[in-house]
Amino acid sequence: MPDAHAGRRPAHHAGGAPLCLRATRRVRPSGPTGPGLRSLGIARQRICLDPGIGFGKTPGHCAQVLGSLALLHGLGLPLLLGVSRKSFVARLSRDEVATARLPGTLAANLAGLDAGFQVLRVHDVPETAQALAIWTAMRSGA
Repeated sequence: MPDAHAGRRPAHHAGGAPLCLRATRRVRPSGPTGPGLRSLGIARQRICLDPGIGFGKTPGHCAQVLGSLALLHGLGLPLLLGVSRKSFVARLSRDEVATARLPGTLAANLAGLDAGFQVLRVHDVPETAQALAIWTAMRSGA
C-alpha cells in the first residue's frame, strides 16, 4: 500500500468502555478529533484510527467490529487495521497456530479494504501485496 500515512500515530480501542481509545494512555470518549488526543500533544494530521482488533475483545466482539468497520469513517480520520495472525482468527476457525493464520488474516484485511481502511499492519508482506493486487484488479475491472 502507498506510504501516504507514514508517521501517523494510531489510536486504538482499548477494550472496556465503548469508544475508549488508547494512544500512549487511555483517552475517554471526548473523541479522536477533539481534546482527547490533542491533549496528548498529537497533531490531528498524525493520527489514524485503529479499532484494536483483539485487544480486550472476545472472538465474537472482533467479528462484530470487523462487520461494522465502515462506521468508523464518521470519525473523519484515516483508518488502520491490524489483524495479522491475531488469535481471534484461530478461534473463529480451527485453532491454527499463529504462522498458519494467513488465510484468515487475508480475509479480514480484504474486508477492511472493502470497508475503506487505508492502512494495513501486516506480518506477511509479499502475500498481502499479492492479495491486494488481485483485490485492486477485481475492483477496477482490470
